[in-house]
Amino acid sequence: MLSIFSVDCVAGLLLAGLIFGLTYFASVLVKSRGVLLTLGVVATYLIGKQVVKYYWPGVNLPELTLSEFSVTHAMIISFAGGLGWSIALRAALVMAFPVAAQILVQRRDVD
Repeated sequence: MLSIFSVDCVAGLLLAGLIFGLTYFASVLVKSRGVLLTLGVVATYLIGKQVVKYYWPGVNLPELTLSEFSVTHAMIISFAGGLGWSIALRAALVMAFPVAAQILVQRRDVD
């Protein structure tokens, strides 16, 4: 059985991996301004999420952090449904940025 501590650790590692992978990809893409590009992408996503929530209330974009629990009226019910799928998809997204950066580095080296 999953414990709350282990799910929180996985959620934290996935968020840290996402920020690291995005920063690595942005640094390869624009060289010296990768951290600023990452900050801009994350800020734009957070602002865009609020704009979408305001104008289209039926559309729900995913949170940057992992939702571990099902919550109703401020009461924790259980672990969120589809937690395994959510972790797997986030892990795939985390790995996509370094792989894309590596492909970009290899293409630049060949040229």
